[in-house]
Amino acid sequence: MFTNLVKKYGVVPYDAMPDLAVSQNTDELNSVLQHLLAQGMRDIRKAHKEGKSTADLEAIKSKYLDDIYRILTISLGVPPKSFSYDYKDKDKKHVALPTLTPKEFFKQYIETDLDDYVALSDAPIEGREKYVKYTCHYVNNVEDGEPVYFFSVTPEEFKNAALASLEDNTPIWFAADVLTQSLRKEGLLADGLLERKELFSLDYNMDKKDRLTYRASFCNHAMTFTGVNLTDGKPDRFKVENSWGNENGNDGFFVMSDKWFDEYVYQIFVRRKYVAPEVLAKYDAAKKVEVSPFDTLWATMD
Repeated sequence: MFTNLVKKYGVVPYDAMPDLAVSQNTDELNSVLQHLLAQGMRDIRKAHKEGKSTADLEAIKSKYLDDIYRILTISLGVPPKSFSYDYKDKDKKHVALPTLTPKEFFKQYIETDLDDYVALSDAPIEGREKYVKYTCHYVNNVEDGEPVYFFSVTPEEFKNAALASLEDNTPIWFAADVLTQSLRKEGLLADGLLERKELFSLDYNMDKKDRLTYRASFCNHAMTFTGVNLTDGKPDRFKVENSWGNENGNDGFFVMSDKWFDEYVYQIFVRRKYVAPEVLAKYDAAKKVEVSPFDTLWATMD
């Protein structure tokens, strides 16, 4: 999704569009937008039942989209179409960049190949095959943008790609069920951390596949792997950078056990060079299958 946004709009330095109070706390904004979207759906369906024409329905949709854009720009600001930027380099020399568009800025000053990443998953959901790109056009964030994929591999292939990246000092974006077996304030993610079965005398016996299939677990948060501790070549814990502020964990960093990784990490974005050649070949040749937007894969986007 980030790739889609950058390809379409580019990027700007922070000073060209700084964070505002709303962008740092979007709960109220999201509430307004959700209410407006629900009202728009009601109006469109009501007009359809009354026999209104397609043009009339499109007019209602356009009116609501105008309202949404106005709310977003009032709350977050208008993204600049072009900007100028001055800075001092490491030698304290003043540098003034020419006026640039956000896309020109990305192309000239940020050396990142946005197509050099693959999305790997360890999501053993019932009815879902390995080495298939499952997607849903309803969850895309940009019209005609690159689709979002869930491409499941074996747990070993999944972890090996993550380890290869971290051992080469390259951080990894990942999605997981951060709400399970975790302590937010202490910054701990460890399976067995909370003994719920013992506390409530439960016969809780669902494995990873069961939890995903029946929506008892899903990707509800994204974080970044920044390190791994190896003992005799095997991982026993991971260093995780979270986005919940410095007051949580150790200055914003969490510790994840290897067992928690196996149970609750479901997706990583990793550079192609860290993926085993045979897995990469399967990824490139994989068939694409459209699934329902209500699938567990998209539960975090509901």
